[in-house]
Amino acid sequence: MDNTIITVESTKLDGYGNLMVTHKGGGKDIKIGEKRKQLFAFFSEGAAVELIWDSFKNRDYVADAKLVEGSLPAPKQPIKTEATPKPQKTREQEIAEHVWWKELGNRIGDGSLEKDYPNKAVMIKHEYYKKMSEVIGVSFK
Repeated sequence: MDNTIITVESTKLDGYGNLMVTHKGGGKDIKIGEKRKQLFAFFSEGAAVELIWDSFKNRDYVADAKLVEGSLPAPKQPIKTEATPKPQKTREQEIAEHVWWKELGNRIGDGSLEKDYPNKAVMIKHEYYKKMSEVIGVSFK
């Protein structure tokens, strides 16, 4: 990707330590990864910055930045935003949620499913193996 010159409108830190830069040209915000904290000082409001792009695994990222107008403007602290954490399930909740798969597999294996549900056993087995193949990525044929 070619080098890009932008004028910084605003900046903010996301919950992961990345600097999100909004530029006056519009479009998507530009992410400056937390691994390049040394570049954060260049991105103050109103600064014209030349972005030097590179790519890794077919994804473009800002590898370096230079001020276009010369001297470094007065640094402005970016606004920190909080990342919303996902609610964590306890081990007991995870086990309770997924234990029925084990129980159904045991019932298919020991033949008790056919005894208790003679009309629906084939359909239940088919759905069980279909879902298990999606989850573990193995085809049961």
